[in-house]
Amino acid sequence: MAHQNMAATVEGNQELDALVEQMMSKTVNLGQTEFVCNVCQKVMKKRRHMMCHVETHIEGVTHVCNLCNKVFKTRNSLDKHRHTYHKGEHHPANINNTSAF
Repeated sequence: MAHQNMAATVEGNQELDALVEQMMSKTVNLGQTEFVCNVCQKVMKKRRHMMCHVETHIEGVTHVCNLCNKVFKTRNSLDKHRHTYHKGEHHPANINNTSAF
């Protein structure tokens, strides 16, 4: 399966979350719940970790830091950047700066 291309503008995170959910599967293996990436078949035990991983396969969506305008491919990368470089700084009201090309 090829990378998913996000053609439409992302409205908040709901549309992106829905796409991420479609790109992963939940399975039970030997009594343990696992999450599988439908793109590369990577397996993870935690849903939130799989959601972060699956976002790396989506093309055309960027997340912009409202404080320094640096652009990131995933929400997780943007969150880590904010925590590392802007900890304690005031974030503008619209902290979800997600866009599609």
